Amino acid sequence: MTVPARPLPAARAPLPRLALAVALALGASALPFRIDLSGGIALAPLVAAARENVSIDKIEIDTKAGKVVLGDLRVTGSSLARGEIEAIFRAASARDLGDRLAKFDAESLRIGTIRWLQDNESFSGETVYENVEARGIRAGAIGRLEIAGAKGNSVMKLGKQKDKPTRVTLGRMAIDAFDLTAVARWITDADPTGKAPMKALHGPYSIESMEITGPEITMRANRTTVSGIKARLPRKPIVDMINVLGELAKQEGKEKPQLSIAALAEIIDVWTSFEMGEGRIEGIAFGGKDEKGNAFAATIGPVTFAGGAKAGGGTEAIDIRAADGFFKIKSSRFEGDGYAALFAGLAKAALAGEQGQKASLDERTRLETALKDLVLRDLVFAIGGIEADLPDTKAKSERVKFTLAGFEMRAGSFVGAIPTAIGLKLANFRMPVPANSKDDGIRTLREIGLDTLDLTTGIDARWDESKKTLAINDVSVNIAQLAKLALKAELGNIERKLFEDPQANWALAMMSGTIRSANVALENGGGLDKLVAKTAKDQKKTPDQLRVEMQTMGPAIIGAFLSNHPDAAKLAEALGTFLKTLGALNLTARAANGDGLTFTDFATASGNPAAILSKIRFDVSAR
Repeated sequence: MTVPARPLPAARAPLPRLALAVALALGASALPFRIDLSGGIALAPLVAAARENVSIDKIEIDTKAGKVVLGDLRVTGSSLARGEIEAIFRAASARDLGDRLAKFDAESLRIGTIRWLQDNESFSGETVYENVEARGIRAGAIGRLEIAGAKGNSVMKLGKQKDKPTRVTLGRMAIDAFDLTAVARWITDADPTGKAPMKALHGPYSIESMEITGPEITMRANRTTVSGIKARLPRKPIVDMINVLGELAKQEGKEKPQLSIAALAEIIDVWTSFEMGEGRIEGIAFGGKDEKGNAFAATIGPVTFAGGAKAGGGTEAIDIRAADGFFKIKSSRFEGDGYAALFAGLAKAALAGEQGQKASLDERTRLETALKDLVLRDLVFAIGGIEADLPDTKAKSERVKFTLAGFEMRAGSFVGAIPTAIGLKLANFRMPVPANSKDDGIRTLREIGLDTLDLTTGIDARWDESKKTLAINDVSVNIAQLAKLALKAELGNIERKLFEDPQANWALAMMSGTIRSANVALENGGGLDKLVAKTAKDQKKTPDQLRVEMQTMGPAIIGAFLSNHPDAAKLAEALGTFLKTLGALNLTARAANGDGLTFTDFATASGNPAAILSKIRFDVSAR
């Protein structure tokens, strides 16, 4: 029979400076226990056996992370005696814990309360888990773990500043197929080959509700679920990564983190040793006051996330509101493992730089081996449906209002840490053009009748290894009711080695690479006529007078540079037509030899443009 704890204030203490990977891999399953790599693992709740019934009134455990007190333990059908059960909770190290857990079977283990107390120079707090029950325990693996709830109070001690208290309340928690022995082995054991099979650490888990209240803000969330976590043995035991943890702590908050080659190898090894399943958080809400004391509130629709082969996630219906404005996002999503790309970039830079030169052969080999385990899948970040109405911090009389239909960034087809396919799209960014701006460009937009800016831009580029071409498919800017400008190009003889080591092979790529074609397309959206009219007015001419001058000047320029070129006549005609109608102009330039012009060709012709123009053929159309 379990004894429910009275409602004690409790604390959500921050994780100690563990490897980030350990914290992420354990996730919500780590709520009931604390891992202390320097002093072993202090398990607060779980464990049981199979042949006798055992009752223990209290177990107290002192660790470097604080004190854990377990009250009213009841074990049914235990394979271990009372002393052996107590020894599990008092395991001197993670390895000792794993060995003891492997011998533990039980029908059930019930713990009335688990109190976790902490008090040090910067933090104090108490957390209470209530009515913990583990059922179907076999060799330290729990069939199902349930926790009725948890409450906590904590205080960040800020010295001369005012201390900041935090209160945390968690609803019912449940974890299926929680293999504590496998968790311990993952932390303590290793497989130098890096080829150990993935094994489930636990199955689905859930937290029914969560509330965190701080001095200025309160956060609430409804149900949180994760499908499970799998892991393999890393090449080096996680428990031996104390030095790496110190390096990580020193890099926190730095704009350009620098980690040693040895540390990077170990971090990458741990990062690739686990996979998080699919997760979902429902009904997130925030409320509080900003630094000026103004109230705000926010709601977020379902948040989804996943790791491993299906890394990604997203949000729906973000709505932030304050007395003086609002900000809304209809949806967002991300695909791919951004951390893997970050680690790959840091590792490549370290190997190519001074660290790589000073590193031993063994250190370099370990990092290069770890890099082979990083699978860099295409990265995508997208946002849809933004709407905002906020006060202008620079001009109090103005408002910042805008909408955005969509935004997307892509990076993929990685060679090493370098993406060979990139994309960016900004769709229908709409914003009122300020009426009283002193900026010349903005004033010009107002003068030609644009009260609202409607901007769409795009970038798309892809490298084709089989053809050794880099296609710049789109670099475009489209301002509704003004004009659209789009550029395209194709580069040839682009070798893989450029992406493998851009810094070392950039000069070689410049010498061997070619420009095969380039295209420019300009289409009037109604604003070019107004620009001509404004320019004519500024020059004290009529629009027709200015157009006649432009029609005369354009062909004259073509004749000056391309007088003997076979395409000179059609270029002059098309340019004349465009300047007359201000409709659309499409110009394509191609290398006459088909292979492309080298960058050396352009460099040597810098003083004689006609020399390079003779090697180019033009296709042009206008309306």
